[in-house]
Amino acid sequence: MIDRQASRLLVSFIRLFIDLQEKQLEGIHKTMRETVDGVMRDINLLSQRTQKKKDEANAVLEKTYTEPDSEVQAAIDDAQSEVDRVFNNSKTNATQQNQDDAPSEEVLRQKLRRSTGVFSKHMESLATLDGEVQEILFSMMGQLSRDDVISQRIEHTMMSLQAMQTNLTYLLHDFEIRCNQAEVQKFAEDLRSFSLRIYTMQEERKVHYAFFPEDAPVKKAAI
Repeated sequence: MIDRQASRLLVSFIRLFIDLQEKQLEGIHKTMRETVDGVMRDINLLSQRTQKKKDEANAVLEKTYTEPDSEVQAAIDDAQSEVDRVFNNSKTNATQQNQDDAPSEEVLRQKLRRSTGVFSKHMESLATLDGEVQEILFSMMGQLSRDDVISQRIEHTMMSLQAMQTNLTYLLHDFEIRCNQAEVQKFAEDLRSFSLRIYTMQEERKVHYAFFPEDAPVKKAAI
């Protein structure tokens, strides 16, 4: 004869256990959504930062050569003069006297360095781009690394449901004989214990304790 009280306990436990797994799946879904949202946010931020730096660089470049200040204009004129001199000397086969009057290589190098330095001074905003991009990429990598957490939690949920199916099959195989409070109690305790053992993450255990507070570790009283 079937023990009705044991049957009610069994049904009640199975419902609670399934609710637990649904809650675990909700947590997995939340993690997946946060991961996708985080990656998309970082991609958008990376795109915005890069575009901003590009626009700033283009603006500086355009202003440097269309609206140069006196120092920049002088550097540009010096560089252009040297280019013109080299071109003219090559074209007209200048005399040795022209070559002697030409500025030395060191003077030319200093003028070019001055021109480059003036322009670089206006391009300092680009110096921080690598660091900003690296920071965003690290954040993105951190988001993507959560896929391992997601896969583990899915695996744990599947293992718990498979364990319930296996133990329940055993219990129902000869239900009229095995449907007693002792067997149902053993079924519930074994399944709870198995699930708790495979939960390697604090969040999983926290959800489990919410459904089965009797499994929570007892805090030692302060002496």
